[in-house]
Amino acid sequence: MTLTGKTIVDLTRGELDRLPPPIFIEAASRALLARTNGYTDTAGLPALRDRLADFASAKFGMPVRREQLAVTAGAKPALYHALRAILDPGDEVIVPTPYWTTFPEQVRLAGGIPVFVDLSQSGYAFSAAAFASAISDRTKAIILNSPHNPTGQCISDKELAGLVTLADRCGAYILFDQCYQDLIYPMHRGSRLGETLGSFGHAVVIDSFSKPWALTGWRIGYVCADPASIRAITAIQTHTTSNPSSIAQYALLSTLDHGGAEEYVAAVRQDLADRCVWVAEAFAGIALVSVALPQAGFFIFVDVRRLLDLSPGASIDALCEDLLRECDVLVVPGTAFGEPGGFRLSFGGNEAAVRDGVGRVAGFLRDLQSRG
Repeated sequence: MTLTGKTIVDLTRGELDRLPPPIFIEAASRALLARTNGYTDTAGLPALRDRLADFASAKFGMPVRREQLAVTAGAKPALYHALRAILDPGDEVIVPTPYWTTFPEQVRLAGGIPVFVDLSQSGYAFSAAAFASAISDRTKAIILNSPHNPTGQCISDKELAGLVTLADRCGAYILFDQCYQDLIYPMHRGSRLGETLGSFGHAVVIDSFSKPWALTGWRIGYVCADPASIRAITAIQTHTTSNPSSIAQYALLSTLDHGGAEEYVAAVRQDLADRCVWVAEAFAGIALVSVALPQAGFFIFVDVRRLLDLSPGASIDALCEDLLRECDVLVVPGTAFGEPGGFRLSFGGNEAAVRDGVGRVAGFLRDLQSRG
């Protein structure tokens, strides 16, 4: 990235710096030449829904049928349409902080009220007890994104079971955002929803191919829920985004028909796991800085609240501005995620640029600590 004559190292982007799986590229080319550029069913191609039902059944460890699934233009519309389908004005939705920036805004757009649960006191680990403290008689839904953006943490089976029990007890929906599930590092284990849920009931599961397949611009994902919720989501989608990209749907169908992109995703997972190690090591020797070691994805959240305490009136926004001005590096201040004690750094970009940028950030923080 170049800005006013300077080359800026951009460590903010939520996407991989690589081409999609070759099998998908080839399938997309065939689909385009086959004149598959027209409208499809709003909820997606029936054949794709069948194939995704099989894919989701294996991934979640529970049966998924076509009528329990709709194809969407990525995860954002899936989440928003689900919120519109289940919320009445004034309903409360529990959102953990740090949060993905879209969560509270979509809750508000859907007429709900976000209620925040602070995860910083537990090292950003999910805690069913913390969520329980936020429950009220107006609670309609709980949003859970695991693996988590911006920290890369995964919920444990025990805490997931506790959250499901909590939601069942108060009659609330749980909206599971699993967009980074396929990027859980080999040394960690993701939760299999089927072992906890058994069936969808009041659960809505949102998934996307954007992150693991490097398809952010293709806008292709899906949502699973009970048939009544899927019908409501489809009705809303009819009058908002309409059908997802037809080319992306046909390309995805062909890719899944030919075995998917397992080898591609496995290589991405291992690469990100390796990168996570040296990114974390860059901050390990800075006494007043801490990181929650990610278990998935390509983000790391750098906690600098003790460093900020050295300078009265200091803020994370000002620190990130200093990083840009003095080091030519862009990171995302934690205020964007409702967590002003740190910043998010992405290591999914060009490896040489990431190494350079991480080194500059770590050096800046080390100098800041020595000056304090």
